[in-house]
Amino acid sequence: MFAECYGERPDEPYRIVDAASISAEGERIRELLGPEGPDHLLAILPIYYRFMEINAEIFDNSRILKEGMPASPKLTSYLHLCARQPSGRSLYQQMLDDV
Repeated sequence: MFAECYGERPDEPYRIVDAASISAEGERIRELLGPEGPDHLLAILPIYYRFMEINAEIFDNSRILKEGMPASPKLTSYLHLCARQPSGRSLYQQMLDDV
């Protein structure tokens, strides 16, 4: 879906690395995610890495669904809207609308 919205990538931009390696690649992150990409990514990485240390292999939201919370739509169902609208706003800027 990303390739459909943003075009095919001739290179392979994905690697498994630690948080320190990502911090050292600010310019590469900026190229991949836009101008505010490094700030957002580096702010959430410590939280993500701490979560991954608890060895949770599967996130299960069945309890909150049973309590009546509607299921979230899949990113792939609305990514095309984020890529097209509104023009000139990055995904990060659009995320602020949800806060």
